[in-house]
Amino acid sequence: MGTKALFLKPDPITATPPAQLSLSCIKQPCPNKHPQMREKVAWAREREKREREVERERRDCIVEYPLPLHTHTSDGCPKNWYGIACSSGRVTSIALNDLGLIGEFDFLAVSSLQMLQNLSLSNNQFSGAIAKEIGSIQSLQNLDFSRNSFAGSIPSELTALENLVALNVSSNEMVGEIPSGFGSLKKLKFLDFHSNGFVGDVMGILGQLGDVAYVDLSVNRFSGSLDLGAGNPDFISSVNYLNVSHNNLSGELFPHDGIPYFDSLEVFDASDNGFLGNLPSFSFVVSLRVIKLGNNQLSGSLPEGLLQESSMILSELDLSHNRLEGPIGSISSENLRNLNLSSNRLSGPLPIRIGHCAVIDLSNNMFSGNLSRIQSWGNYIEIIDLSSNKLTGSLPNQTSQFLRLTSLRISNNSLEGVLTPVLGTYPELENVDFSVNKLTGSLPPILFTSTKLTDVNLSSNNFSGTIPISDASGPPQNYSLASLDLSNNELTGILPDELGRFRSIVFLDLSKNLLDGGIPNGLPETMKGFNVSYNNLSGVVPQSLQRFTSSSFRPGNYYLTLPNEASSTKGGPTDSRTTPPLSLADRLKIAVDVSGCLTYLHTESTIPHGNLKSTNILIEFPDINVLLTDYTLHRLLTPSGISEQVLNAAALGYLPPEFTTTSKPCPSLKSDVYAFGVVLLELLTGRSSADIIPGTHEVVDLSEWVGSMAAEDRAFECFDRAFVGPQQVVTESVGRNLDLMLCVALKCVLPADERPDMK
Repeated sequence: MGTKALFLKPDPITATPPAQLSLSCIKQPCPNKHPQMREKVAWAREREKREREVERERRDCIVEYPLPLHTHTSDGCPKNWYGIACSSGRVTSIALNDLGLIGEFDFLAVSSLQMLQNLSLSNNQFSGAIAKEIGSIQSLQNLDFSRNSFAGSIPSELTALENLVALNVSSNEMVGEIPSGFGSLKKLKFLDFHSNGFVGDVMGILGQLGDVAYVDLSVNRFSGSLDLGAGNPDFISSVNYLNVSHNNLSGELFPHDGIPYFDSLEVFDASDNGFLGNLPSFSFVVSLRVIKLGNNQLSGSLPEGLLQESSMILSELDLSHNRLEGPIGSISSENLRNLNLSSNRLSGPLPIRIGHCAVIDLSNNMFSGNLSRIQSWGNYIEIIDLSSNKLTGSLPNQTSQFLRLTSLRISNNSLEGVLTPVLGTYPELENVDFSVNKLTGSLPPILFTSTKLTDVNLSSNNFSGTIPISDASGPPQNYSLASLDLSNNELTGILPDELGRFRSIVFLDLSKNLLDGGIPNGLPETMKGFNVSYNNLSGVVPQSLQRFTSSSFRPGNYYLTLPNEASSTKGGPTDSRTTPPLSLADRLKIAVDVSGCLTYLHTESTIPHGNLKSTNILIEFPDINVLLTDYTLHRLLTPSGISEQVLNAAALGYLPPEFTTTSKPCPSLKSDVYAFGVVLLELLTGRSSADIIPGTHEVVDLSEWVGSMAAEDRAFECFDRAFVGPQQVVTESVGRNLDLMLCVALKCVLPADERPDMK
């Protein structure tokens, strides 16, 4: 008698080596089911046809094969069965990893293999539950079901496998609580449950474990506190790797008598949980190499011992996204290589020394003082991120340092002065981000001659002068620049033809400058991002750039012809391509005239306009005579026509919020006021109401963006630079008019019950 098992059936015709058998069963149709297929495949000349045949027949290689229960003869356990290993005529190992197998594994079929020590099915597409029959194979030492689609919970019968050394069910779809009984697995050394949906108190499993070296419970839904001090002392002494990250753990770290005396722990990862309280010092855990506690709610100061030369061999420390406060002193550890303290509340000056750190991230804190302190950071450093602090000064003009530096990010600080050519002396530098500072002067040509730099972001500074690419020299094929952002500066002159030499460039943003002239031909057609809006460019957009939307060129560039404008009538009084930017006085006049038209409709006839938007406001030049069109047309429309008009208003950003809560919205005097407020915001910002603007946490529309900026007392940053100017300096009278106009606009976009009328 025999039982059924899921195996790859061997070729009965020829005894091929295991490697060849794998190829015949996975990449070719199963030869046993199609005797003539070998000849067809050998002589097939059309690749596409062969691939279709392979895909269609692939599952035929997964067959139910009668496996004798007692395989004492040489014929009972053929050596050529792929993935099967035997000893003394008994099956000892089944390894079917990385074969793309699909379906439910028949655990019952292998439950009688009482000499089986290894069952490994990793990286396939098996589904269904792990059957309880697995617990009857007492000889099992290694179980690996990782990277499949197994569902359900872990059967309690599995804890009866007293010889089990390694258990891996990671990256499946398993759920439920972990059964009790793992304490009886005295030989267990390796346990990996990561990336499933397990629940329950984390100590429910950790408290059972004994002499285990490797434990990964990350990316699940475990809860409770990490009270390891109340656990098994054998586990505390033996564990080498412990990962409980990305769960729902809470409370203090190690609340039971503080941190246990880990004898062997080298890697501890408890990041992405909800731990509170002060950070333990880890003073007595001398074996620790990696500590990851990022994205929790830890507070207090940073224990100095973690950064100082001591008996610890710590090489990586990640405490990012917590609530740590206070200064950090000099870093004297010679073992620490990666330090991430970003997104905390650390303050004071930068450390004067950083030991042998290769990666240091202090971004999004409150560090202050002069940037020049980094000049003594030495030549071990490779990545520096000091973004979003309160640093001042300028980049130290020293050349005998940073020989290994690849990335330098100091954006969103208060750096001043010029950007010296010292950047060109860092031989491995690839990434530079000095955006959102107060740097001035001209751009150093070295930025455009480097054969290493791939990403340069100098946006939102006060750089002036031309783009010095024409001064660059060297063979074009050497240039590796992939991203260049010089937006929101005061750059002048023309776009140099030499931009075309950067054949690897993917992203180019030169918007919000004072550039003029035409856009050069020859820019790479492989670019995915391009923006030259808010400049004074003219001419015709090159063919290679015509795939980009108008927002890459507008607002601004009023003498630049876009592709969809090429066939339109040129030179008319309202032609947007030949019309210079409207002055603030012009915009005020337009606002007053539109309000007068609406007031007349509302007070004399009590009739809403019903479809107010910027495209229904016509302007006659040069006298800026305003004509309001398409008013009260909703009275002539059917209910479906009104609904379509309302939907169009929503798409364009003119829809009042109260319309979203009613099934039959109808134009009203209040909805006119809201639309008028949006028109005012368009006049003030130079943006379209349909623009989607990146916010702090999500994208927002125009009214939400201006409202949030005003609430932060940053409304001035919203105003159109066409009349504010690149340096954002205005006279007192202009500033007063802007504030008054903004105040009216924001009142108009309030909720309906707070919204004023047109009077």
